Amino acid sequence: MNIKSRKKNSGLALLEVVLAIVILAILASLILPRIVRLTDNKNSKVMIDNIADIGAAAASWKGANTSYTGISMTELTTTTNLLDASWGTGSGVNPVGGNYTAAASGNNLVITSTGLSTGLCEVTKKKLSGNVISAACATGTLTVTMP
Repeated sequence: MNIKSRKKNSGLALLEVVLAIVILAILASLILPRIVRLTDNKNSKVMIDNIADIGAAAASWKGANTSYTGISMTELTTTTNLLDASWGTGSGVNPVGGNYTAAASGNNLVITSTGLSTGLCEVTKKKLSGNVISAACATGTLTVTMP
């Protein structure tokens, strides 16, 4: 009798295992979105700083050339204060490994950042609004227009 009762009481019942999995799944569904938001906010701050650096370099470039016509990341990294080798031609240097580009649009500067998640793009666009002419997100690309 003693052996039978020991076998019966050892281990976890299937119901207990399923219940533990359900509880872990609920906790994960509550925690993961917060982690993603924290990562998006951190990457957004880096992107805003980078866009500000590109904008400052472009203003310097425009001062020497009288307009944004002909501007590019290559021009900015070879002729302005964006001489840091880490910028390269703007390829693969945004916080998520995407590209930055700089181009003229009339009298304005247009900076794009590619390879973004929808959340990161929207967070960054929201933070930039009011500080630029426009900021828009489409298919993982943030497009910022500056004066």
